[in-house]
Amino acid sequence: MPDDAVLRFPSSSQGLWQVIDDVDGQVYSFEVPVTGADLGTLDVPAEEAGAWKIVDVTGDLYDLRATDSPCWTASETEGCTPLSYVWAPDREDGGYFDLGDSDQPILTREDADSRHTILHEAGHWWQWLLYDGRFPEATDCSPHFIQKATSPGCAWTEGFGDAVAAYVLGDEEYVHDDGLVQYFASTPDLPVARGLRSEEHTSELRSPMYLVCRLLLEKK
Repeated sequence: MPDDAVLRFPSSSQGLWQVIDDVDGQVYSFEVPVTGADLGTLDVPAEEAGAWKIVDVTGDLYDLRATDSPCWTASETEGCTPLSYVWAPDREDGGYFDLGDSDQPILTREDADSRHTILHEAGHWWQWLLYDGRFPEATDCSPHFIQKATSPGCAWTEGFGDAVAAYVLGDEEYVHDDGLVQYFASTPDLPVARGLRSEEHTSELRSPMYLVCRLLLEKK
């Protein structure tokens, strides 16, 4: 084996999902020198670890597809449409699906710390793909809430994203990057939320007609 042999680990999987930077759209990667058969424990560079968190949880979503197709939907059997997240260690603008422009989930540095947020935004992308690039129209979604009614269209699109996260993770609560927990359904024995901030969310429109989600918690 050459003395300068290395293994390269990209923030992508099988060309089906990937995390790219917000500068030139390149995947993240790190290299490990190959010094023997046992590589030991591999540590992702701390500043870029969020990219591999996103890749990891997206693998859980992919594994639960109800199709024999290698692609994300049964309507595609080859030439699969990849799921590409835009994320950066210093990115402060994110938490939404960039409909009509890049058609990609855009995530902030902190969003990578919430598996629910990652899957929620992936759910928007998946719904867009299932609708063959025609995202359902949703009005009156700013702000929107997990447990309060807004509009039927908003309930369908936001509910789809929440359902994807709940199904993959198998729980009944949404955990934000800062540890705030919101329950998908409240009962007398189950509070609306536990944590430090309120349950209200605001949505930011990135398309003239359609909803694109933004999960920004508003302090009271």
